[in-house]
Amino acid sequence: MLSYYACKSWKNDPMARGGTSFIKALPGEDREDVEALRASLARATPPLFWAGEATAAKTHPWTVHGAHATGIRVARQVARYLG
Repeated sequence: MLSYYACKSWKNDPMARGGTSFIKALPGEDREDVEALRASLARATPPLFWAGEATAAKTHPWTVHGAHATGIRVARQVARYLG
């Protein structure tokens, strides 16, 4: 039986303040254009590797899930880079 739980309010967190990121499509752009931009943000530029929800091209953009998935992607890229 669960005897303790914690609830986090990102909106009221003084450090997060409910922050999120998104890429707004400009007039004449569509979903594919935005996905291509996200993919370009994710391109590795060794020794820098980019992660976070803003780089989640098709899977869970704007979410913690997207940030987590891109973190795993980058961990694999770094491992390959370090050989």
